[in-house]
Amino acid sequence: MKKTITLSCAAFLLLALSGCKDASVDISNGNDVLFSVGSTKVTNDDIFRPIFLSSGFTEVNSQVSKIIYDKEVPVDDEITAEAKKNMNDFKTSAKDNLSSILKQYGCADEEEYYNKYILPGVQNTQLAKKFLEANAEDQITTYKPVKARIIACTSEGNAQNALKAVKDGDSFESAAAAYGKTDTYTGAEIVVNQSSQLPAVVWSKISVITDKEAMINEVITDSTDAEKPIYYVVKVTNTKALEDFKEEALQSILDQSSTIRQEAMVYYLKQYQFRVYDIDIYNSYQSSMPDYLVQDAD
Repeated sequence: MKKTITLSCAAFLLLALSGCKDASVDISNGNDVLFSVGSTKVTNDDIFRPIFLSSGFTEVNSQVSKIIYDKEVPVDDEITAEAKKNMNDFKTSAKDNLSSILKQYGCADEEEYYNKYILPGVQNTQLAKKFLEANAEDQITTYKPVKARIIACTSEGNAQNALKAVKDGDSFESAAAAYGKTDTYTGAEIVVNQSSQLPAVVWSKISVITDKEAMINEVITDSTDAEKPIYYVVKVTNTKALEDFKEEALQSILDQSSTIRQEAMVYYLKQYQFRVYDIDIYNSYQSSMPDYLVQDAD
């Protein structure tokens, strides 16, 4: 049986909207249901004023996300521990500016910031992890994670020397130390995917390799900055992510993709048949987060 989240914005029962998105909220009865998740119902009196008279769309989206989190990644010891660590890191980073930062985010104290930002942030990451694990094969096919060793050099001569060294049997790490700039790539084996911050010309060479292990027998030149080109030496060491390093591959997607958390939320909104009936909230989603309007894909 499919699960359902219905955001009806009070007017649903009064106007019998039946899924129409051209109605607007009109408080007539505090007992009318604002939105429901399964058997859990929230009425106008429960939440209408803080949502629609204060924060509007932002609060609605926050409430919808919270329902997804509570159903799919409810707060447990692991999530709590991570959230507390993140909160401590935030406080350490903020130092003497903590109070002013809290005010900037509209929070009266640390507890409010924790509940409003830190905890949902951890749940958001856990939701993305759950999505990746549930759709591992498709996501690995899309992002094409591979293991590789990379050396970046500031001159073509150094890159050619590095290429010769590794082909002669030197380790990538020693060649990188001798000839490369090691601020980003040290020659150590890493997992990269199409969302990694690799130059397009480098990724284009990596992404077409199907052998489990393959040396790219040329120096790859990235001339994005014509005045300071970078020269790369690359060896792909494993292309069998699903079979050999699935967890590392999925973690690389989580760490490097700028869209995976949104993709995860959309996936679960579809699973729960999320619907918006109020025209103002609908238009806000259309303007800010159109992918969340999964009802339009029906």
